[in-house]
Amino acid sequence: MSKPAVEIANGNWGATSLRAAGAVLESAAAVLCGAFDRWPDAPVHVMPGDGSPYVAWDRRPYRIWLSARDTYWCQYAYQFSHKLCHVLVNFDRIRHHRHKWFEESVCELAALFVLIRLSERFRHCPPLEVIGAEEFAPHFATYARSIADSVPAVPRAGLPAWLSGNLAALETHHVDRTLNRTAAVAMLDNFLDDESLWRDCVALNLWDASADASFADHLDSWTTHLLTTKCVARTPRLVRDLFFAKRAP
Repeated sequence: MSKPAVEIANGNWGATSLRAAGAVLESAAAVLCGAFDRWPDAPVHVMPGDGSPYVAWDRRPYRIWLSARDTYWCQYAYQFSHKLCHVLVNFDRIRHHRHKWFEESVCELAALFVLIRLSERFRHCPPLEVIGAEEFAPHFATYARSIADSVPAVPRAGLPAWLSGNLAALETHHVDRTLNRTAAVAMLDNFLDDESLWRDCVALNLWDASADASFADHLDSWTTHLLTTKCVARTPRLVRDLFFAKRAP
């Protein structure tokens, strides 16, 4: 895996040092890119922003703006991991299609995944640049749990009905934090148990998804694309098993 730099720009990051903030971002990138088995194809520049976190279209190096400040390390990790995931799933290859809600949900999943993994990483291998990193470690998992608990829990058996009832809204407004989060939480345990599932996500947005008439078609296209690259296509099958009712034999 080649490793382009994650570079944190000087600016108003508040009461922290560039070295400490950079160490948190590097740790988050190492977790997510390690799971994807892929680093971005160009350097990632991270800057302080005044509004909501944002990743720019069609820019190389990639440019990400965060609203996190001071030593709120959980916010740095959460915001950065979400935006880095967009980069890793080829977000600017195809901008507009009705299934973009799934990309948004996958990136919310990535943020939760990284927070939980950072809780382990900071406990066992705390970055020297972050004062009190080992003591801070449990806060990452606590933050992830608070985000997961902010949405209604949907039992696995209820996921097909949940998607059926919310799919039209998601296809119309792909960023709906409550719905995206609910989908992410539904997938989280599977990805924590087997992080190799992330590797199938590198193929997202590499075909003309606007031609996929339904979300089921979208999963079929994802599977087809993966099979052409000699991948097993386990993740599309998992998503189908979670969100679609099983047909009677």
